[in-house]
Amino acid sequence: MIGMEIRDKVTEFVKERISALRTTNPGQYQNNSVVRTNSMKYIPNYFEKGQLTKMFFLFPDPHFKEKSHRRRVISPHLLDEHAYTFAVGGIVYTITDVEELGEWVESCLDEHPMFELVP
Repeated sequence: MIGMEIRDKVTEFVKERISALRTTNPGQYQNNSVVRTNSMKYIPNYFEKGQLTKMFFLFPDPHFKEKSHRRRVISPHLLDEHAYTFAVGGIVYTITDVEELGEWVESCLDEHPMFELVP
């Protein structure tokens, strides 16, 4: 599992947490890491076509202003990039505490031909 985060403080916190888990659980959590990057720009540089089976979007920035919707991590123009990295049958998991963003994400995924809603 790899976490991709653009903010330094969050990335450092996750690195420290992974290190602590490895220390308290020897031999475990060796396949977990985090990298500071802009996944919106560089995800195809990290993964090959069809490589991912799961992707999690956890509490992304809602970018409330309409002119900033293009900067959302799940948006119509970025879903092609995400679809490229997915294996057939891959699953996208999303969670947010902003109802408007949750509805936006669901509509973007529903409208894209490579994704379908799984109840």
